[in-house]
Amino acid sequence: MHGPSRSHNDTEGRYREGQRITLIGAGVSLVLSAVQLAAGLLGRSQAMVADGVHSLSDLFTDVVVWVGLRFSSAPPDADHPWGHGKIETLVSVVVGVFLAVIGFGIGSEAVLRLREGTHQVPTLFPLLAAVLAILSKEAMYQWTVRVARRTRSQALLANAWHHRSDALSSIAALIGIAAAQLGLPWMDPVAAAVVSLFIIRISVQVIWKGVQDLTERQVNPEILKQVQQILEEEPAVIDVHRLRLRNQGGVIVGDVHVTINADITVLEGHDIVKRLETQTHARVLGLDDLVIHLDPEGYPDEEDHHAAR
Repeated sequence: MHGPSRSHNDTEGRYREGQRITLIGAGVSLVLSAVQLAAGLLGRSQAMVADGVHSLSDLFTDVVVWVGLRFSSAPPDADHPWGHGKIETLVSVVVGVFLAVIGFGIGSEAVLRLREGTHQVPTLFPLLAAVLAILSKEAMYQWTVRVARRTRSQALLANAWHHRSDALSSIAALIGIAAAQLGLPWMDPVAAAVVSLFIIRISVQVIWKGVQDLTERQVNPEILKQVQQILEEEPAVIDVHRLRLRNQGGVIVGDVHVTINADITVLEGHDIVKRLETQTHARVLGLDDLVIHLDPEGYPDEEDHHAAR
């Protein structure tokens, strides 16, 4: 028997909120990259030019995330009876890979600049642009991560970390520009190399989380324990076993077997399932669909039949 899934309207609202913050981020990235590139070219700052290109890359990831959220919001159909939530997870992996590429690119450029020893002293314009970039991108990170946690969106969370990586990159540019103006131009590539390591670390975390969900990894043990306890609280339940939960995009789905008295009627069994569905959906955050199988006491379930063969 199937538990009540969230309404399509609720799902649409969740994805609309994600799409809105993604479009806002794209607009910020477009304006900011234009300011940074102008500041870098006019102010003789290679660090700011690179940072502007980094911000421009956000437009690509914002488009990827927006498309992912758009298709993930589609309701279940004949070909996808469980919905399209995995598209969102796949998008988060794509964003993570893109973050890794950016991190390696920044690090490689920093090493190259250190080896060549080619430095210029930038003007004040790039310094001001770096401060603007840090404030803008950190604000977008905070805003996006709040929406991501509220909507349980992996793709949005990955994109939030992309905004944070931009803020870190701008901090490196700020340090490098300030150091160059103080007579230490080599500090710019050193700071950029350090930040690239942070970006790569974030990308690995994002990719690993997405891959785990795509390969049907069991959810957090604390969530499993919570569902198990709720099911065991029902007086008619004798035993709870074969509980399986997994992430499906931004929600949790799964199935479980519960053992009940073999003498109860079908109607009584139906009522037990409805009570269990109501309790689990009301008390477990993010639980969307829990399939509950009733096993009569004293009869082997499917797993026992396979073991006996």
